[in-house]
Amino acid sequence: MISNMPYRPKQPFWVLEAKSDGPDGTEDSRCILEEPPLGSQWLDKLLGNKPLQPGEFEFTAEANWPDRFEHFPFSISGLFIVSGYFRELLCNCNPPGFCHFYPLTVTYQGAVISRDYHVAHLVLELDCIDRELSGPPDPNPVGSIEYIRAVIDPRLVPDDVSLFKVKGHLSRWVVRDSLRKKIKKAGITGCLFYQP
Repeated sequence: MISNMPYRPKQPFWVLEAKSDGPDGTEDSRCILEEPPLGSQWLDKLLGNKPLQPGEFEFTAEANWPDRFEHFPFSISGLFIVSGYFRELLCNCNPPGFCHFYPLTVTYQGAVISRDYHVAHLVLELDCIDRELSGPPDPNPVGSIEYIRAVIDPRLVPDDVSLFKVKGHLSRWVVRDSLRKKIKKAGITGCLFYQP
């Protein structure tokens, strides 16, 4: 059978998400944080790319283990939580202002066990889809139109940018292959990479 899909080249970019399962193949084996309460008031502001003011909201999340959790323990619908260690690596590989970070307190059974985590709101959005090689548009998009298979045009991604959102794919983080390699070398845990 001959596919009607256009040729899709291997790309120097990867989608980054938090893993859904742990070493034994189950979600319970992950060292994760439970889903934080999603208040519509601040979520609406973030989705509208409006920064939160210091102290405007207090973020907390419950860990499922008292003494171990990952550097990238949570992602859902464009909401990402990162450790301080992961945040530092991301900031060193991107231009200033690419992402807003908000402190998050980690608890276990009501007791505070870490204040070294952040809700990360990636604000850098690029219109960089190669529309000739991508396709087709998703017939059931969530939010704005998304391609089922997207090809990123590297000429439209500035050289100093390693992490961004693609216009039309606002719930996904995209990383350069060079950043993916740095994340792996740094031992950042909880990451899942796949081609756009």
